[in-house]
Amino acid sequence: IQDGDDAALAGRYDRALAFYEQAISDEGLLGWSQGQLWPDSAYGAQPTPSPDPEERERLTAYALYRMMLVYALQADRAKAQSAFDQLQTEYPEGAAGQAYARLAAAFWDSYNVRVNVAVACKKAVQFAAAEAEAVLVPLGSDMYGSDNRGYRAQDICPFEE
Repeated sequence: IQDGDDAALAGRYDRALAFYEQAISDEGLLGWSQGQLWPDSAYGAQPTPSPDPEERERLTAYALYRMMLVYALQADRAKAQSAFDQLQTEYPEGAAGQAYARLAAAFWDSYNVRVNVAVACKKAVQFAAAEAEAVLVPLGSDMYGSDNRGYRAQDICPFEE
């Protein structure tokens, strides 16, 4: 997912979409912790924490949000709409990835009015800042450890004017 975010920021949209699709569909990708022993880690001889059972669902929802964003950047409104619709259908209230469906709605509501990614990004960034615990924390160093990147609200939709 971070590779997809980096590729999108660099304008390499096809590569970004491939990374997001891999994050969604590749069952061989493991969660951050599989309860394995890592003797050289901060956990010493203890097993790492158990995997978060909601991690894949949250990351899939975030990847769909980013795919919607990339399609909007490519001016492919039909695919952006499809990704948005999938988020709204698959992540109802109470679902682990629901915060990203709401984030997508904040973006999409503005995008539909102006068809302007920069303006819509402002709405998404405002939403991410207001809902940081649900949107930012599950993506960043608070979840994956201090050696990983932290996500700021601006990272969620870094295509503002």
